[in-house]
Amino acid sequence: MIFSLEIFLNLAIVLQILLIALISVATAETFFSKLKIIKKTRNDEAPKEIKKDMQHCFQKWEKRWIKCILSKGKYFQG
Repeated sequence: MIFSLEIFLNLAIVLQILLIALISVATAETFFSKLKIIKKTRNDEAPKEIKKDMQHCFQKWEKRWIKCILSKGKYFQG
């Protein structure tokens, strides 16, 4: 009777370890698949944002350049 109880307890522990391992693997797979989706989405959107930022900077530079031309070399602020 005691022998079978020890086997049962050991088997229960082994099953718990296996279940934890399976849950961990499933969770990790889900996490990494979502991480890949997030990275792909981010990489797809990044060039659009960079282009938009560059256009904005260029427009600001163009406005400053026009101010310089209109001032004919005189000092001005803003």
